Amino acid sequence: MISSLDWDSKFFGVKTGRLDTADLSVVDLVAGLKTINENKYQLVYIFTSHIDEVMKYEVIKAGGKLVDEKVTYSMNISGFVPDLTDKIYSCKGTKPDKDLEVLAIESGKYSRFRTDDRIPRKKFEELYLLWMKNSLNGTFASEVFTYMEDGKKLGMVSIDIRKGEGWIGIIAVNEAFRGRSIGKLLIHTVIQYCKENEVDILNVQTQMKNKVSCAFYEKNGFKIRNIEDVYHFWTEKKINN
Repeated sequence: MISSLDWDSKFFGVKTGRLDTADLSVVDLVAGLKTINENKYQLVYIFTSHIDEVMKYEVIKAGGKLVDEKVTYSMNISGFVPDLTDKIYSCKGTKPDKDLEVLAIESGKYSRFRTDDRIPRKKFEELYLLWMKNSLNGTFASEVFTYMEDGKKLGMVSIDIRKGEGWIGIIAVNEAFRGRSIGKLLIHTVIQYCKENEVDILNVQTQMKNKVSCAFYEKNGFKIRNIEDVYHFWTEKKINN
């Protein structure tokens, strides 16, 4: 019932698992929660429907901590005409530089790995720097674009194509340069990339508490596809640095 996450276990140094409640009954969920200690998990990610109050109640009662209300936005881009700029370039295949590292960390400031106080800030930053590195080398992304002015990367976005749909991974704009439509231009570049690859559906995920991002996506034509609550269930006090 609980899926063991080998990569996460190695990265965080605690036995980590994942429990999805989508196809479970309440009885199954309660039984699954009881196996966390039996199987010596130290951290379990638990995913529930945002509107399933019964499941959420059981997870919280057992000790789960709500760390993310994850919103998936989708957009049908088949009739969309993107506004493109010559200031955006592909940076796939390059190595992360300081600009990209700053943007990677900025992109995750509302993530559950940042807001969970049991995860050290150092591990959160390491996680997002790895995400950037693996996006640039093609492991996590089909393409990575950056917005540049005067040799400085002011924004970036990664895009992956999975099962015929586009999924934005990392997206961020340097905080000092917001309000200049850089984010919109990055989205339009991704839309053009999807069109060139015959993809009609573009998705992106953010956190409900990130009101600025939610408003940005809705303003740019995205609609809510799904909302999922994510809980962290700990049997350890904290991850060691």
